[in-house]
Amino acid sequence: MSLVITGGHLINPDTGTSEALDLLIEGENIVKIGRGLKGDETLDATGLVVCPGLVDIQVHFREP
Repeated sequence: MSLVITGGHLINPDTGTSEALDLLIEGENIVKIGRGLKGDETLDATGLVVCPGLVDIQVHFREP
């Protein structure tokens, strides 16, 4: 089963990519990045950012 995320603004710091591209995922792996990709399911990410997980390194875990 494959999933294509379309219409999102793809940001990849490893490659310096920052543009609107599609992302093809098969299983747990990103298989292809490009335009006009096809898959079993499609997720429309128009107006959203697609990027690796963001982590807040300034978070404080404590009671208020």
